[in-house]
Amino acid sequence: MLSTNTINPGAMCLTMKHWKMIGLLCCLLGAAGYGRSDAETMNESQPMNYYFEMDAARQVQIRSALQHIKIGEKQQRIMVALGKPDYDHSLTTKDGEFIVRVLTYYFKRWEKGMVNENKDKRVLFEFDANDKLDRIVSNVDGIPSRK
Repeated sequence: MLSTNTINPGAMCLTMKHWKMIGLLCCLLGAAGYGRSDAETMNESQPMNYYFEMDAARQVQIRSALQHIKIGEKQQRIMVALGKPDYDHSLTTKDGEFIVRVLTYYFKRWEKGMVNENKDKRVLFEFDANDKLDRIVSNVDGIPSRK
């Protein structure tokens, strides 16, 4: 018994033309980004520099004061030594129970109004319910975290 299924040569050529066109488009798209750096090919609306950098004199003042700050000291003494923090906030449970008070000093901020855990450079001072320093959390070079 002979099969009546035959391949239409015109349909096969049409399919090959489509594949050639797709291949050509891929090559053109790839060439469009050739020679550009990774930063240029990334989302260009993202900032390439820090939005804020603490001035050098303030950095020296904070680094110097930190040498004399000890875990267990009162929050008021630390604010006198370091000056006004960028943020001062308390965290509580849903029932209003105190968790922690945090003073934040930013050395560098990547983006205005946003917290960027990977790029912001800051020192956090965490206080207990008695306003005593419980720990220091830092991702600033030369300022170690302490507990």
